[in-house]
Amino acid sequence: MSTNPSDWLCVHRDKSRAEMQELAFVLTALGIDHCLRPDGSEYELLVPATQADQAYLELTEYVAERQAWPPPEPPMPAISADLRDGAGYWLVLLGVFLCQQTGAFGADWLEAGKLQAGLIVQGQWWRTATALTLHADGPHLFGNLLFGTLFGLLLTQELGRGLAWLSILLAGAVGNALNAWIQPAGHTSVGASTAVFAAIAMTMVLQWHHHAGRGWLLQRWTPIIIGLVFLGFLGTAGPRTDVMAHVLGLISGMAGGGILHTQRRHLPSLQVLQKWFGMTALLLLAGAWLLALHTVR
Repeated sequence: MSTNPSDWLCVHRDKSRAEMQELAFVLTALGIDHCLRPDGSEYELLVPATQADQAYLELTEYVAERQAWPPPEPPMPAISADLRDGAGYWLVLLGVFLCQQTGAFGADWLEAGKLQAGLIVQGQWWRTATALTLHADGPHLFGNLLFGTLFGLLLTQELGRGLAWLSILLAGAVGNALNAWIQPAGHTSVGASTAVFAAIAMTMVLQWHHHAGRGWLLQRWTPIIIGLVFLGFLGTAGPRTDVMAHVLGLISGMAGGGILHTQRRHLPSLQVLQKWFGMTALLLLAGAWLLALHTVR
């Protein structure tokens, strides 16, 4: 290769030596001869005239790709939600509460379905789900209906109707299972609160990624802060509150939200599949109650 300066052309000029060294490394990786030399307050990157066109093209593409990195995430398709999406949630909780109050089918629904740590550890796993549909009183039920619907609808906008409610049920059941595992055998608990806090956590985790790129620290952590505020106001008040169940609901929801975030772009969005997700949630809950009522007879 000729070393005559007249046979070499400048393909890039910059004041930053670090910038020029980076571009020189690119040319080295491509096997293109080059020379970096100072020129007053700037640096020149020279290549043989026969390789100038290739070098210029490669460097231009490299700089453009570097400026566009990391690539923006493709926008998630908008999922609409309305109050009808919470209708099934209301029907289940109100229906079970009515059965509980009237002793439907001659059964003690509270005894059959409540979370009892010792029995769950012994294998009555269905109580992790049935306990979510039982409530100690009307105010307890109303609070869970209100906030469960709110965060259920928010999660529906992230995941779609069926997958959202199936995820809430599973995360709530996992939270109850963890609670049963760490509590004394005689510990009992009822209420959808564990699932509600799981829904709060999943919503916050999934929406956090929409805020993560914002400049202000408060903006980036707003969803997480909201979740903790709800735990403080709703999850620790009252002598009959099972604080551990709420905390474990948040933890299971965070874990579930993390899994869903990594897989959400691979999840099916067809409406028919969302219906199957919803039907799966109802069948799991119905099956759990059939086992619960059969066991106490």
